[in-house]
Amino acid sequence: MNEFALIGAPNVGKTTLFNALTGKQARTGNYAGVTVGIRSANIKGTPAQLYDLPGIYSLSSYSLEEKTAADFIRLRTDCLFVHVAAAANLSRALSFTRELAARGRTVLVLSLYDEFTRRGGKLDLSALSRTLGIPVFAVNGNRKKDILALKEFLFACEKNPGSLKDSYDLASCYAAPSLRLSGPDKILFHPVGCFLAFLAAVLVTFWLTFGRFSPGTYCSSLIADGTDALADALSSAMCGAPAWLRSLFTNGVIRGAGGVLCFLPQLAILEFFLILLEESGFLARAAFLTDGLFRKVGLNGRAVFSMLLGFGCTAMAVLSTRSADNEALQKKTALSLCLLPCGARMPVLLVLVNAFLPGGRWLFLAALYFGSLIASFFAAWVLNRFFPGEENFLLEMPPLRAVNGKRLLKALLFYVKNFIIRIGSAVLAVALVLWALSSFDAGLRYCADPALSLLAYLGEGLKYLFYPMGITDWRFAVGAVTGLFAKESVLSTLLVLCPEGIAAALTADQALCYAVFCALYTPCFAALAALRREIGLKYALWTAFGQTAFAFAAAYLVRTCLLLSERGLWWLAALPVPALILALAFRRKRCGGCEGCRGDKNEGVCRRIPPKTK
Repeated sequence: MNEFALIGAPNVGKTTLFNALTGKQARTGNYAGVTVGIRSANIKGTPAQLYDLPGIYSLSSYSLEEKTAADFIRLRTDCLFVHVAAAANLSRALSFTRELAARGRTVLVLSLYDEFTRRGGKLDLSALSRTLGIPVFAVNGNRKKDILALKEFLFACEKNPGSLKDSYDLASCYAAPSLRLSGPDKILFHPVGCFLAFLAAVLVTFWLTFGRFSPGTYCSSLIADGTDALADALSSAMCGAPAWLRSLFTNGVIRGAGGVLCFLPQLAILEFFLILLEESGFLARAAFLTDGLFRKVGLNGRAVFSMLLGFGCTAMAVLSTRSADNEALQKKTALSLCLLPCGARMPVLLVLVNAFLPGGRWLFLAALYFGSLIASFFAAWVLNRFFPGEENFLLEMPPLRAVNGKRLLKALLFYVKNFIIRIGSAVLAVALVLWALSSFDAGLRYCADPALSLLAYLGEGLKYLFYPMGITDWRFAVGAVTGLFAKESVLSTLLVLCPEGIAAALTADQALCYAVFCALYTPCFAALAALRREIGLKYALWTAFGQTAFAFAAAYLVRTCLLLSERGLWWLAALPVPALILALAFRRKRCGGCEGCRGDKNEGVCRRIPPKTK
């Protein structure tokens, strides 16, 4: 069987070619480190196997995912190595081509060819192939004609890949494009300009998604009205059916799983902007300019990419930390990511906010996201005390690119399809189980009041943990437990258990505390499984219990601040802030690396005396 391996530096379009040749929907992005594991699939219409390797610059591996690619290259010399290199960086890429050719059969594919010619680059493919001694092909990954030609090229070269010459002169067949800094780059490479651009992008995104008169809110309200109308119509049509059967379809299926589906437009708009930031290259510039900030808490600029994934799916974000340079950095990044609210938490947050802050919900959600980001930074700062180390950061800056509309639409539809599948599988299953537990008592007799059901007995013991938040209803304790399976299940649980409406079961203060808890408590089992796989079972368990305890503490603190504010004692809640500032301002700084700081009579001053040698 024919086997091909796409190999090359990060962010040269390997995964785009992999998707085009195999028909898969692997994640792409205009930054390094998107691919962290080896993917494989059959080329469309053939039994040939195609592998997509993580980005690698040379066999002298540097980061964790580069070691994975280097091990594959050393062991799988039976594959045809397809070295994918950006056409604009041919001269620099040829040293790696030589390393691959020394290991096995190698051909060269030059990607991003349209961008290369647009910037003034010149290339004679046939002359370049004769000069190098191996087949060379230039491709635009978004053109179907080029992909079909690439497929024929690979099979034609499989038996006769040629041999790379010892010496060659590129001057006669290749001219690199000119390097010019674009107008937008002059803004984005400025610290203030990049920060203002990023802040504006975030606020516009949140308003268009969650604003009172935004497209996302309007579409969500239409689906919510349709869900309620469908439930009422079905209930009327089944008026002669048993009460339990009517409740199963109206409350268990339609309001349980369908109630989560109404937030799909808002989540889709949010995902649209996240893909736009990724594909355009904006995030790579944000990573470059925030590297100094991340270093202060023990991370580096690459964490920006993982954090962006964390706002979508915590499990995917944890897996992306494999691109870290060392295990200590991977542990710090992965553990701090778990405090970021994933997209699956958004529906329950939206319900809680919609009920009590209909006008300013987008500002509240933006504040909640920024607050979770600060909590994640604080966690990284604490973890850096347990996993210290100087972190390197190597990033090849991609050019700003206009996002391909077809690829953007396919990625968005893929996200929507996966969300609907989750609603139709895991969320629906949890909703039906909860409906059964909340509709029958211990004697398996149908009861219309959930307080008499079997689930009430199970939830009574957990509700006391929520008393300090002011919440005495066992239904919200059960909702938090079901969120361990899938965060969307929190909302479906509350929709099943609260037929009178979530807004009627909570006050505004209770809703705020519950929202803070739901935003911060332990991620779902899928994310914990990813943590166990990447950094070990011990850290996954610490995350599950430690983060839940932190979420309870944060919610209790919010409740305390609200009670103090009601009594006019809000200034007591603000006292820890100046105390923390003073503690940080007057803390002793010790380097620990010289005799002046190691002495018994340490005055907190580094005398820069070199340590004594024995």
